[in-house]
Amino acid sequence: MNTSLQEKLVLSALLTATTALLYFALTLPIISFEINGNSIVDVIRGVAPSMNDLTNEDIFLLAEAFLETDLSGYRSLEAYSVIGGANRLWGLENYFPAILIVLFSVVFPIVKLAITWLVAFRGQPQNLNKIMTAVHRVSMLDVFVVSVIVFVISRSAGYEVSFGIGFYVFVTYFFIHLITSAFVARVTSHAALAKG
Repeated sequence: MNTSLQEKLVLSALLTATTALLYFALTLPIISFEINGNSIVDVIRGVAPSMNDLTNEDIFLLAEAFLETDLSGYRSLEAYSVIGGANRLWGLENYFPAILIVLFSVVFPIVKLAITWLVAFRGQPQNLNKIMTAVHRVSMLDVFVVSVIVFVISRSAGYEVSFGIGFYVFVTYFFIHLITSAFVARVTSHAALAKG
């Protein structure tokens, strides 16, 4: 089999895998928040220090009376994908973080992937190289945005924060995209040398 044909097949497989991984990274749950009835006591103690002389049972009973519900066995689990989390933030009128998440975790990865596809099959014209360089400069901001959100939420009393499968798919996408970009650069430089 021709080396050029082998490279194109590997390139197609890598780009297809990267595209699928990005789709699942954006749509599968990336983070989960869990609160149970017992952790409500911790939340109340955190916001109402005047209740520190009360026992946990007393605070729990007051919370049940106030909420008019039985909290024993209460457990709430919410899981969010990148897109679902941004949508939730937008619905809560937290527009700036929602825009940041969409921009750095959805738009930029899609633009990077589209540019990688173009470079892989059309070569690397100079203007596309400038765009790719600009996009790569801000490509790690998506990781920063997600890490800041996780840190802030994990510091909230009463919540248990855990990563969902989408987080691991996102990390896998990131590394596979790095490998794919390096392979695209190698293939396009070989093609340029062959022409020159």
